[in-house]
Amino acid sequence: MDIKQYTNANKVAWNEVMPKHQKARKQALDKLFAQPGYIEQTDQELLKIFDQIKISDKDVIHLACNNGTELLSIKNMGTNRCVGVDISECAIEEATERAEKSNIDCEFVC
Repeated sequence: MDIKQYTNANKVAWNEVMPKHQKARKQALDKLFAQPGYIEQTDQELLKIFDQIKISDKDVIHLACNNGTELLSIKNMGTNRCVGVDISECAIEEATERAEKSNIDCEFVC
């Protein structure tokens, strides 16, 4: 198999599993992100690193952003432009919808 075949197989797999992910947490995540300033990140070490590098006022690109919750959280931490990239159209669609519903300015690209 060449790289294009692996990439396509990966994309198919993620698009297949995303509806299961959405069924499990989509409504709960939408409700949480409707709260202004909500942050999904709970890893205290990572939050310390973000603080040390002064993530606020920076532009951020998140590769393999999945449903966007990490990037939306980062945006709520005061960053500037935020762009999320993922191979799954289903993931990008969910992330975009959540950003719009929550009025969080992030861009998501497949």
